[in-house]
Amino acid sequence: RKAFAGFGDTGRGTECSAEEYPVIATGNWGCGVFGGSLPLKAVLQWAAASVGGRDVRYYHFSEPVLAATLRPLVAACLSAGVTVSQLYTAVLAAPPDTLSRPRNGEFFAHLARALGLPDTAE
Repeated sequence: RKAFAGFGDTGRGTECSAEEYPVIATGNWGCGVFGGSLPLKAVLQWAAASVGGRDVRYYHFSEPVLAATLRPLVAACLSAGVTVSQLYTAVLAAPPDTLSRPRNGEFFAHLARALGLPDTAE
């Protein structure tokens, strides 16, 4: 909800207008001292931006593995026409242990399997 609140379109002429600001620049929210799961946070922000009708420019900072594994997943989802609802359902079904090891690709591999996509984490 927090990401959607920040990414939602508030209408023309406002500071959060999707028409005037169609791209969201974001990064690893809650993943520093708060210890959040990088892949989970990236997918949730992408989903929220999609619902808000925005494109995402995700800045991974010093996490090149995240960038290298997120891009193929996004491309596969877009190519297959995966909806935000389908993606969110797959996120909810993720085994908790895939979230505790954010750099090994298990979470993205789970999403790919759950969505019937080829494993993009290879």
